Amino acid sequence: RVRHLCAWVDSVIARYRIQRLTMETIVIIEILSVLAFVGALGGFLSGLLGIGGGVIFVPGLYFAFTQSGLAWHDTMHLSVGTSLAIILATGIISARSHHRRGSIDHVLLKRWAPFLMIGVICGGFIAGWVGGRILAFIFSAIMAALGMYMAIQRESGGDNSAPAQWLNAPVQKFCAFGIGGVSALIGLGGGILAVPLMNQAGLPMRRAVGTGAAMGVAVSLPGMLSYMSQGFFHDLIVPPLTIGYVNLLAVLMVAPISMLCAPLGVRAAHHVERHVLRYAFVAVLFLVSIKMLMTAL
Repeated sequence: RVRHLCAWVDSVIARYRIQRLTMETIVIIEILSVLAFVGALGGFLSGLLGIGGGVIFVPGLYFAFTQSGLAWHDTMHLSVGTSLAIILATGIISARSHHRRGSIDHVLLKRWAPFLMIGVICGGFIAGWVGGRILAFIFSAIMAALGMYMAIQRESGGDNSAPAQWLNAPVQKFCAFGIGGVSALIGLGGGILAVPLMNQAGLPMRRAVGTGAAMGVAVSLPGMLSYMSQGFFHDLIVPPLTIGYVNLLAVLMVAPISMLCAPLGVRAAHHVERHVLRYAFVAVLFLVSIKMLMTAL
């Protein structure tokens, strides 16, 4: 009887181990699939709309890190910091492709870049001392606001050739500072905020998209360094290969796929009707906003 009882216990343990191994394998496959999809979609949107891809990277990374069992505060900050690191790699490829097509306004880029970078440093510093739940609420609110703006914005027959009267040089610099701060706070490349503003300032839409992709590099580099440094001031529970709030393993998994898909988005930006894609992107913004809000609540 003792031998039979021991054999039964061994069989139960063996089944439990197999089931546990199977569940762990499923979770790993699920995380890898999500990261691959996030990299492909984020890279394509980066080239297509000049947005950097952070609107896709942050929720996708948040899901992957949550599956790893990280604490709430660490998860959101780690998602934002890692998103900025991926945007840096993707933005370089996207900006290079737009540069080859002559769709980057280097004068405007040089005028805005210093104020973007100052805003990024301030935004990264604030994010280091803001709770993860508050950061998620801010992300959700900004996504909803951007979705509403893009939904109600009137279609024009062509590119905006006349600059808005209120967008003089001091206002543009102040807006660049704000764009940098908000982008660093929620892990965006800045293009999603800068492209409509540049178009209102008189820059044709295709050049605004290309310039927005280049601005993603000016935003993501100091933003990534800021999150790396901010992480050292907190007692973090993070995965291996993590520096501050930037996980290098996720960067190595997502960035190559994103970099491969960015030129495809650039090519589509010069051949595909943009209004249909814009409304599809509005739907993505609202879905991401609602999901992040539900998670925060």
